Amino acid sequence: MSLHSFAAPRVWFAGAGLAAAMTLAGCGEAKKELDDGYKKQFVDSFVKSCQASASESGAPADIGATVCRCAADELVAKYGPAQLMSLSDDKAVPVMKTCAKRAGLEV
Repeated sequence: MSLHSFAAPRVWFAGAGLAAAMTLAGCGEAKKELDDGYKKQFVDSFVKSCQASASESGAPADIGATVCRCAADELVAKYGPAQLMSLSDDKAVPVMKTCAKRAGLEV
Protein backbone atom coordinates (compact mmCIF):
# COMPACT_ATOMS: atom_id res chain seq x y z
CA MET A 1 0.00 0.00 0.00
CA SER A 2 1.22 3.51 -0.68
CA LEU A 3 0.36 7.08 0.18
CA HIS A 4 -1.86 7.26 -2.91
CA SER A 5 -4.51 5.48 -0.84
CA PHE A 6 -4.63 8.57 1.31
CA ALA A 7 -5.45 11.32 -1.15
CA ALA A 8 -5.41 14.61 0.73
CA PRO A 9 -9.07 15.14 1.50
CA ARG A 10 -10.73 18.39 0.63
CA VAL A 11 -12.44 19.55 3.79
CA TRP A 12 -14.94 22.31 3.27
CA PHE A 13 -16.54 24.18 6.11
CA ALA A 14 -19.09 26.90 6.42
CA GLY A 15 -16.27 29.16 7.51
CA ALA A 16 -17.86 32.54 6.94
CA GLY A 17 -19.81 32.50 10.21
CA LEU A 18 -16.82 31.26 12.16
CA ALA A 19 -14.55 33.87 10.58
CA ALA A 20 -17.02 36.62 11.49
CA ALA A 21 -17.30 35.32 15.05
CA MET A 22 -13.52 35.22 15.36
CA THR A 23 -13.28 38.80 14.14
CA LEU A 24 -15.89 39.93 16.66
CA ALA A 25 -14.40 37.92 19.52
CA GLY A 26 -10.97 39.29 18.71
CA CYS A 27 -9.32 38.89 22.09
CA GLY A 28 -8.17 36.62 24.82
CA GLU A 29 -10.08 33.62 26.04
CA ALA A 30 -13.02 33.98 23.65
CA LYS A 31 -10.70 33.81 20.64
CA LYS A 32 -8.86 30.81 22.11
CA GLU A 33 -12.16 28.99 22.67
CA LEU A 34 -13.23 29.69 19.08
CA ASP A 35 -9.83 28.55 17.76
CA ASP A 36 -9.96 25.37 19.83
CA GLY A 37 -13.54 24.69 18.72
CA TYR A 38 -12.62 25.16 15.08
CA LYS A 39 -9.57 22.92 15.42
CA LYS A 40 -11.71 20.15 16.97
CA GLN A 41 -14.24 20.49 14.14
CA PHE A 42 -11.39 20.42 11.61
CA VAL A 43 -9.89 17.24 13.11
CA ASP A 44 -13.26 15.48 13.17
CA SER A 45 -14.10 16.42 9.58
CA PHE A 46 -10.59 15.83 8.23
CA VAL A 47 -10.34 12.37 9.80
CA LYS A 48 -13.79 11.38 8.53
CA SER A 49 -13.05 12.58 4.98
CA CYS A 50 -9.54 11.12 4.97
CA GLN A 51 -10.71 7.72 6.21
CA ALA A 52 -13.43 7.62 3.57
CA SER A 53 -10.84 8.35 0.85
CA ALA A 54 -8.48 5.73 2.25
CA SER A 55 -11.25 3.14 2.47
CA GLU A 56 -12.39 3.81 -1.10
CA SER A 57 -8.78 3.26 -2.19
CA GLY A 58 -8.66 -0.12 -0.43
CA ALA A 59 -6.59 0.83 2.61
CA PRO A 60 -7.18 -1.24 5.76
CA ALA A 61 -9.34 0.67 8.26
CA ASP A 62 -6.77 0.58 11.07
CA ILE A 63 -3.99 2.01 8.87
CA GLY A 64 -6.35 4.65 7.51
CA ALA A 65 -7.40 5.67 11.00
CA THR A 66 -3.78 5.91 12.17
CA VAL A 67 -2.52 7.95 9.21
CA CYS A 68 -5.56 10.23 9.05
CA ARG A 69 -5.58 10.99 12.78
CA CYS A 70 -1.83 11.64 12.75
CA ALA A 71 -2.19 14.04 9.82
CA ALA A 72 -5.10 15.90 11.40
CA ASP A 73 -3.26 16.29 14.71
CA GLU A 74 -0.08 17.47 12.96
CA LEU A 75 -1.98 19.97 10.82
CA VAL A 76 -3.81 21.59 13.76
CA ALA A 77 -0.53 21.75 15.69
CA LYS A 78 1.17 23.47 12.75
CA TYR A 79 -1.54 25.80 11.43
CA GLY A 80 -4.12 28.14 12.88
CA PRO A 81 -7.81 28.25 11.94
CA ALA A 82 -7.29 30.76 9.11
CA GLN A 83 -4.67 28.54 7.45
CA LEU A 84 -6.75 25.41 8.02
CA MET A 85 -9.76 27.01 6.32
CA SER A 86 -7.73 27.40 3.14
CA LEU A 87 -5.56 24.32 3.49
CA SER A 88 -3.89 23.39 0.22
CA ASP A 89 -2.46 20.09 -0.92
CA ASP A 90 0.98 21.74 -0.80
CA LYS A 91 0.60 21.98 2.97
CA ALA A 92 -1.35 18.77 3.63
CA VAL A 93 0.53 16.24 1.49
CA PRO A 94 3.94 16.57 3.21
CA VAL A 95 2.27 16.06 6.59
CA MET A 96 0.38 13.04 5.29
CA LYS A 97 3.61 11.58 3.87
CA THR A 98 5.30 11.93 7.25
CA CYS A 99 2.40 10.22 8.98
CA ALA A 100 2.31 7.45 6.37
CA LYS A 101 6.03 6.81 6.91
CA ARG A 102 5.45 6.63 10.67
CA ALA A 103 2.77 4.01 10.00
CA GLY A 104 5.27 1.97 8.01
CA LEU A 105 3.90 2.72 4.54
CA GLU A 106 6.03 3.22 1.47
CA VAL A 107 5.89 6.80 0.35
